[in-house]
Amino acid sequence: MLYCATLDPDGIFRLYALDSNTNSSTVVNEIPYLKDKCQAKDICGANSYCALAQNHPTCACMPGFDFINNDVPTSGCRRRRAMQSCIDVMMEKVDNMVGVDDQAYSVISVGSRDDCSNTCLHDCDCYAALYRDQQCSKLKLPLTSARIDGNDPSIALIKLGVDSNTSVTHKVRVVAILSCSVITVVIWVTVIAVTGWAYWSMFLQYREKWHKWELALTEEIAPRYFSYKELVRGTDMTRRHLGQGGQGTVFKVDLPIGDKIVTVAVKRLNGVGMELERDFQAEMRLIGRAHHVNLVRLLGFCHDELNRLLVYEFMSRGSLADHIFESPSQRPIWERRKRLLLDAARGIQYLHQECETKIIHRDIKPENILITEDWTAKISDFGLAKLLIDNQTRTTMSTIVAGTDGYVAPECRREDWTAKISDFGLAKLLIDNQTRTTMSTIVAGTDGYVAPECRREVDGMRSIQVTEKVDVYSFGVVVLETVCCRRNRVSNLCAMVREHYFAKEIEKVLDGEEVDASELERVVKLGILCMQEDPEARPFMEDVVMMLEGVLDVPNPSPRP
Repeated sequence: MLYCATLDPDGIFRLYALDSNTNSSTVVNEIPYLKDKCQAKDICGANSYCALAQNHPTCACMPGFDFINNDVPTSGCRRRRAMQSCIDVMMEKVDNMVGVDDQAYSVISVGSRDDCSNTCLHDCDCYAALYRDQQCSKLKLPLTSARIDGNDPSIALIKLGVDSNTSVTHKVRVVAILSCSVITVVIWVTVIAVTGWAYWSMFLQYREKWHKWELALTEEIAPRYFSYKELVRGTDMTRRHLGQGGQGTVFKVDLPIGDKIVTVAVKRLNGVGMELERDFQAEMRLIGRAHHVNLVRLLGFCHDELNRLLVYEFMSRGSLADHIFESPSQRPIWERRKRLLLDAARGIQYLHQECETKIIHRDIKPENILITEDWTAKISDFGLAKLLIDNQTRTTMSTIVAGTDGYVAPECRREDWTAKISDFGLAKLLIDNQTRTTMSTIVAGTDGYVAPECRREVDGMRSIQVTEKVDVYSFGVVVLETVCCRRNRVSNLCAMVREHYFAKEIEKVLDGEEVDASELERVVKLGILCMQEDPEARPFMEDVVMMLEGVLDVPNPSPRP
């Protein structure tokens, strides 16, 4: 056995044992002993780095560099292309590079890798940078002893010259993109202009055609005009009578619309005077824009001599009152009642917040919540809105406040009523700039639905703040009536429910119906919250919808009304 000691090219002193019988050698010892062979100094030459491949060191050139001698990878690397200047340059990264930080000529603190890259790009003496832990080490060439350590987060940034051809190609690409963008914009502007001209021409044609009836617009965007003969032809008004209120009567009519026979509800208004005529025209233009799945849709109107009729979609299942106040065997199940309340809340939310012109309904009650064949609830009787404000400034007005006592918020009530209020046309418009309108008024409505703020008097005159919170109060009454399937006006229901709720006897509000206790408490709590004496304590309808959907938790109401 022979021994031989050599200093190998990788800088490691090794002792070999030579076996003459097998003509082979083995390493007996290494000084220094390195588990990572890439840790040997300058193992790969200048401007290259060492990486382990299957525990064997391999050399690779920095980005933008090539081997000086492809047959001898340890000979180092040189630039593939000389840098003409430090202007047309870019940075390319190499992850997990170590071993070059001691060669830095400047170390600065930076916020990110991009900051480190920009610092080197703007320094003509910097040809590479090493970023680690918000420290940027700027380097010059040549780089030696670089290696890859997969456990180290350091990132090397190598400055490269941009190929002139690449720069030209980039400029051509930018010009092409800009040209395509300009052409696309021109085409779209042309299409929009032509389309706008076409629609304007159509509008002029329809305006000329319906000049006699200045209310009517096209079917797509506004209610349709019907003649009086169309609405009464072949209809026995007496036999098909649906209901009657102080301002008009509703009939069921089978009306030919297009190639179909459609069943509609026709409301005939009574005693149209000059003031109501002006309201009728203004309100027709307005309400035709209110479209929501939970609002009874206004399909058309008749403005024929002394006849004023409104045509609504027909609701085959009647009103919510027709179902919740029936015998227990005919009442909708709990889940269906909850769904009807959610539909109604969405309709009121649309009137308050999403309609082009905001509307306060002022007469929310079960009779004004109608139901379709597929059990979808829709808000009705908001057709004849009273404009509270025209110039979006604070305005004092004298009027009759609509609503149904028992459902109307307390701020809208007065004990000595002087006007009989019907269920028709009782909506009020909200102020668009979210200011409030102070009103001196005679209050009307259905007993049991009036909000408390409507009851207050100042020096014998009523001064109230008309806000959407009066509808929230009325909806709270409807919630409790729908839960208990009893009328508030008959049994003082709301006071009884409050008493049971705060006594933690909420199960007593039901008439033997089996309902999840937590779900029952949540809905009852929402109804009580909506009926708070202070309008500011009542939620907005947007929040009411989310509470019914289970998205928001229902806050605890005040023990005081």
